[in-house]
Amino acid sequence: KNLLLAFDIYRLQNGENKLLVIGQKKWWDKQTEQIYQNMKFKEEVVFIGQINDDIMVNILASSKALCFVSIFEGFGLPIIEAMQCNVPVITSNTSSMPEIAGNAALIVDPHNISDISNAMFEIDNNPQLYKTLIKRGKQVIQKFKWDNTAKTITDTLLKHAK
Repeated sequence: KNLLLAFDIYRLQNGENKLLVIGQKKWWDKQTEQIYQNMKFKEEVVFIGQINDDIMVNILASSKALCFVSIFEGFGLPIIEAMQCNVPVITSNTSSMPEIAGNAALIVDPHNISDISNAMFEIDNNPQLYKTLIKRGKQVIQKFKWDNTAKTITDTLLKHAK
């Protein structure tokens, strides 16, 4: 709901991008439908539903940014996927997302529409920030490489086996 509201504000501030929403409308309710129907820029919101991973990577890699402002996530894999594709991330300050994103994302309050729209506007209008987030993202994803994960697990198992 707040993503839709924030996107309308972003567009009112002369934002130029579309909002592409991927996935099922699992949490879509009457209030969300009402918000969507009342949007000034609803024609700039595109729902593409569930897609396969190959298409997802291509879409993500061609995106201006990932706006992942959910309230709760167990891990936040899309954050890492976006960083792997050299795409800046806007994500929530809740649950696991700030820990996963580190300093390589714009961290927003998912309950604060202005926070979200301001972050969209910053990504769109601050080329230095855009480059910095991509650079930092490349550093963050190093923590999540399979080789590093395997080594950490092995080291932990060996340490506790002694």
